[in-house]
Amino acid sequence: MFNAIEDFKERITPIFVKVETQTRDITKLCDDVCRLRRDKELLRTQLKKIEPLQGKVLQLKKELSETERNTAEALRLAEVAKDEVAAHHTTTNQWKKRAAESELENKRYKDMLERQANAVRSTPTLWLNAQDNH
Repeated sequence: MFNAIEDFKERITPIFVKVETQTRDITKLCDDVCRLRRDKELLRTQLKKIEPLQGKVLQLKKELSETERNTAEALRLAEVAKDEVAAHHTTTNQWKKRAAESELENKRYKDMLERQANAVRSTPTLWLNAQDNH
């Protein structure tokens, strides 16, 4: 009987230990499978929320691209306008200078005319002789 107990301990006990270990492993694996299924479902839910956002992201990228093009065009036009304003400013200054010069020349001619008129008035005989010749 002692041999039978020893034989039982040597052959059967390890099998029970092995079955018990495998049972724990199977239980752990089942728990892992359940957890992975929950994770999978959670990911599917998140994906359903994300899918509509992908379209929105594409739309926003297009809008950003259009905005960047518009900004570049606005900057280009602003640069052109700045150059045109500078050119008009230069032209305006040239015309102002010409107007000032013309005004000075006009004043000079008026002064000359005034001097000549005064000279003619101061010499009545010249004026009368000039009248008689006509």
